[in-house]
Amino acid sequence: AATALGRAAADVEHTGRRTATDAGARAERALTELATRLGATLATVVAVIDPALVVLTGDVLRAGGEPLRARVQQHLHSLTIPRPEVRLSTVEGNPVLAGALQQALRETRDEVFSTTVP
Repeated sequence: AATALGRAAADVEHTGRRTATDAGARAERALTELATRLGATLATVVAVIDPALVVLTGDVLRAGGEPLRARVQQHLHSLTIPRPEVRLSTVEGNPVLAGALQQALRETRDEVFSTTVP
C-alpha cells in the first residue's frame, strides 16, 4: 500500500510539473503573440510621429509586465528605424482619462480666470 501511495504521489508530482511546463509554454506563446501584434501596431504610429518614448498602459500590459514590455520593444525596433524607448506606465487607474480631465480643468481655469475681457 505504501509503495502504491508513493507511485501515486510521484505520478501526481510528474503530472503537476508537466502541467506547469505546458502552462508556461502557452503563456510564453501568448506574450510573444501579443507583443508581435502590439509592436506591429505601434510601428505605424512610430513611423509617422517619431516619438522618443512609448508608454504602455492598461491592465493587460501591466499584467504582462517587464517580459511583455521587452518583447514589444524588441519587435517594434525590428520594424522601424526610429527606436523609441518603450516603458510601462506607473500611473494607476486610467491615465488617459486622468490626462483628459487635467487638460479640461486647465483649459477651464484659463478661460474662467483669463485677464482679457471679450
